[in-house]
Amino acid sequence: MEFDRMISSLILLSPALSEEVVSKYMATSLRQVLPEFHRKVRMERMTGRGLQDGAWLRDIHKLAVLTLLEDGVHPTFPAHRIDPAWTSAQLEMVLSVYQQEYNRLMSPEARRTIAKRFTETTGATLNSMEHHAQVREADLKVRLAALSSITKRQKETYLSEADALLTSLHSDQVEPVVMADQLAPKLDTATTPPNISKKQARLTPGVDLIAGTFTVAELMKQFSVAQSESTDGAGGYTRDIAGIFWRYARLEGLSDGVAQQRAADLRLFCFVNGVQTIDEVEQWHLRRYADALKEIPKNFLRSVYDQRRSYGQVKAIAANMRRDQVGLADGTIKRHLKTLELFLGRALSEGHVLRFKPELASLRPKTSGRVLDHKRRSVFRLDEVSTVFAHPLWQGHKSPGRRHDRGEMIKKDSRYWVPLILAYTGARRAEIAGLLPSDIVMSDDIPTIVIQSNPWRGIKGEEPGTTDPRKKLTRVVPIHSHLVELGLVEHAARMRALGETFLFPDVIPKPRKGSARSLRPDPAEGVEKFGESLDDMWRKALKIALKGNPRELCMHSLRHYVNDTLLHDPDVLDATRYDITGHAFRGQEQRPYSEISEQTYRDDVSVSIKADAIERLPRLF
Repeated sequence: MEFDRMISSLILLSPALSEEVVSKYMATSLRQVLPEFHRKVRMERMTGRGLQDGAWLRDIHKLAVLTLLEDGVHPTFPAHRIDPAWTSAQLEMVLSVYQQEYNRLMSPEARRTIAKRFTETTGATLNSMEHHAQVREADLKVRLAALSSITKRQKETYLSEADALLTSLHSDQVEPVVMADQLAPKLDTATTPPNISKKQARLTPGVDLIAGTFTVAELMKQFSVAQSESTDGAGGYTRDIAGIFWRYARLEGLSDGVAQQRAADLRLFCFVNGVQTIDEVEQWHLRRYADALKEIPKNFLRSVYDQRRSYGQVKAIAANMRRDQVGLADGTIKRHLKTLELFLGRALSEGHVLRFKPELASLRPKTSGRVLDHKRRSVFRLDEVSTVFAHPLWQGHKSPGRRHDRGEMIKKDSRYWVPLILAYTGARRAEIAGLLPSDIVMSDDIPTIVIQSNPWRGIKGEEPGTTDPRKKLTRVVPIHSHLVELGLVEHAARMRALGETFLFPDVIPKPRKGSARSLRPDPAEGVEKFGESLDDMWRKALKIALKGNPRELCMHSLRHYVNDTLLHDPDVLDATRYDITGHAFRGQEQRPYSEISEQTYRDDVSVSIKADAIERLPRLF
């Protein structure tokens, strides 16, 4: 007993792998394994090459994995698991399958393979017996989830897919098929409304209905064709959802970024419901869409493989994920539903007849109570900002990989510079993270940052591709003397000398293999949010420095800190503050004459005046 206690204490000497790391490994593994399992089963069923008792064998595989999980990884099948009803041949098969699963998990080769796959997936290494045990358990859970998915395909799933296929077909030869055991009468949407003739119901040539598997990739092709036709002015008021949307986007003059975002929202609506034309849409489709937004994986479509999955596969993946990894944020759901509302309004204005009166109010996430605007996001206080920048990341750390441990090294890369610059400018994260070396210039002998759009990153509120200087939202922000002393100007000169594209080249994350970004010649073109790669280290620094960060401060809170500091300084005019932060004047202060003077009858604030205002921001260390 003493020996066992000693061994146990040695095994548990090093800390266990974090739940976040293990969950990341499980999610990635399941996304890789699940399609392979489904493909194998489909080939067995649709070619007849599988054994007649293939389904029973899959259940045995599931039993073997479940046994290893519950009873532990023993080399022999537990006697209490034996079913007396099994024949001798069946028992022999069970023992053989169990042995296969055990060897797959416990052989030296399997141990090396699993450890290598775990490191490639998470970047972490297995340093103890407990680590190997955690990953072994995770691997069994993934395998059990995949086996459960392929053994639980219900009849209703096939009927639902058949119904979705019928609703996508509109021709004289296809008549609605009524199945005796349909899920519900409301699913029968294949019938063309009485006041729309079947001739009118056909799509124009060039926009083809999806005849095969309904995927986001196929919808992207359809939307691309519709966009081209809308741009060329070809065709009339067609009934396809893609065509209606792109006519709306072109005539309303939506910017490319906004149009692409709303097109993605509508594609998701079509993907969830299996609809392609406006006359197919019913109120229950809206309800189903709102529900799906709360259940879809948060990282859906971040991988190019997601574009080729059916909605059934996506649901199966989501069902095996942790609850905090599924469901979009309330604000994102509201945006999706707003896109849908605008689309339906456009369809009605074109004269399309809906078979229902759209009701979206009840679908929007409910808020528990009104929050005052200035309380919606926490604002850094001076003592909190100073405490954060006293962290080893800025004051000295052990090594580039151990920036939360105190030491003598200071690595001045994006993780060092970007938060500091935000605290002295009030700029947005993407504006600073996407700066070019040429954006650091001298203006009236004052070092400044020119915040302007570039080929990789735009400016909030500025129309992409704008060349009219009156419509450009470029602003010039003086550099605080503390940043100059720390070497920001010299850093920009060094990046120019090295020929770097970005002022902080390390802010561009390396594309993951198989991701959409990995297919681009320039990885920076695939960056959706500049500076997102800084979040993990920043959040950990906040949590350590602020003892858990109870007020839930974030990087954007630095922008509010700068605005709040200048707002309460009586010697800084509002116009100066607006020109520094890039905030639009809203006229909220009930001062009409001041509003006209400060926003209409004036020029840009001079660099020297802005520099005086910037220097009023306290030095942080």
